[in-house]
Amino acid sequence: MHTKKLYIGLAVAIVIVGAGVAFAVTRDGSAVPSNTAVGGSTAKPSAKVAAASIEDGTYYASVISVNRNPEDTVASFEHVMFFQGSEATDAALEDVDCEEVIENCVASLKNGYYVRKSGAPVFNAPILKGATVSLAGNTSASHADLENQVGGLSYVPVYSVIINEGSVTSVTEVTKP
Repeated sequence: MHTKKLYIGLAVAIVIVGAGVAFAVTRDGSAVPSNTAVGGSTAKPSAKVAAASIEDGTYYASVISVNRNPEDTVASFEHVMFFQGSEATDAALEDVDCEEVIENCVASLKNGYYVRKSGAPVFNAPILKGATVSLAGNTSASHADLENQVGGLSYVPVYSVIINEGSVTSVTEVTKP
């Protein structure tokens, strides 16, 4: 039984990763061509990011890096698929071979969510000076707070990232440790 689930899970993962190479998944579940979201496949942001490097919309993403300088702040994001509730449990069951209750194997399910990499390329986007940054409930966090949080936590946070006219207008943490 577990072997069958594993093969089905692998087949689903291959299809999703294959689709993720061609499409980036937005927060509402719609997909946009990933070439519209590419600032390059490198994780190092460039301060000279073109405003049209990503389509306007809301995305679930993890933050790979933040580059702050006097002129601007540019972040590198990795698209992810974010599941909540029963969809989170279903997705985890597809991805994880667990011999016990799935919540014991996937800690994030205890907080009601599950995260899967989408396979879409990393994208870079400037964060506007007046952008809303909300981290772990702190709705008045700063660009520096976001930079300090990257890599400094025991978990990898997922953010809801709003892009308007090629720039980030809002970054809100949606996961809990």
